[in-house]
Amino acid sequence: MPGIYLFLIASIVVLLLFFVRRWNSAEGKGKRGEKAVSLILETLPDCYLTFNDYYFSVDGHSVQIDHIVLSPFGIFVIETKNFKGWIIGAETSEYWIKNYYGNKYKFRNPIKQNLSHVLALKKILGVPQEKIIPIVVFTSKADLKCSVHTPVLYTYQLKNYILRTTNQLFTENEVNQFAQKLQCANITDDKRHQIHMIETQNYVLKNETLIQNRICPKCKGQLVERNGKYGSFLGCSNYPRCRFTVPL
Repeated sequence: MPGIYLFLIASIVVLLLFFVRRWNSAEGKGKRGEKAVSLILETLPDCYLTFNDYYFSVDGHSVQIDHIVLSPFGIFVIETKNFKGWIIGAETSEYWIKNYYGNKYKFRNPIKQNLSHVLALKKILGVPQEKIIPIVVFTSKADLKCSVHTPVLYTYQLKNYILRTTNQLFTENEVNQFAQKLQCANITDDKRHQIHMIETQNYVLKNETLIQNRICPKCKGQLVERNGKYGSFLGCSNYPRCRFTVPL
């Protein structure tokens, strides 16, 4: 009997460690941030239709969008980040920095990340890009220190920002047609997340290899070291034609 009890205790400990690790993982934190935003979007009026954690394919490439909101006043494409600490970045930088008590982490510029989502959605829905409104949302744990023109908001600002956009761009019938197109294009395969992550990792690895060799991933120009407001960075030698930058 004691052996059975020890086995049960060991099993419980292993399960607890598994869930704690998953809770603290980047994926777990990201999902909690997305859930917080989806709950906010649920409180929008009935004329706003929301799609959360949406997957589709464009030109053979997997695309994942955290939140899409269809409305008569525009199509909102929302990228969510659940980060702690200072968030430092500029509109045109390729990467931003999260600084949490001196521990720095580089991540892809969410504005550029979301722009790729906007362009993909433009193809799927067949609407002008100016009618698709990109928004980047951070949870209140972040301290935003960004120099940007694109909306970069805290979660508590999101609903009011959406509701402040009141110029009607689409009819109710058009909004319903967009919803049908999204439902038809939606990928529901159980392995969709795994496939998307593999494609994303391959993309990041390819870019990192080029950067390590001081080659610009955007135009294949030479990357040279420069100093700026937020410290040293690599910038493309073809500036201003190419504005690729990456912090050091």
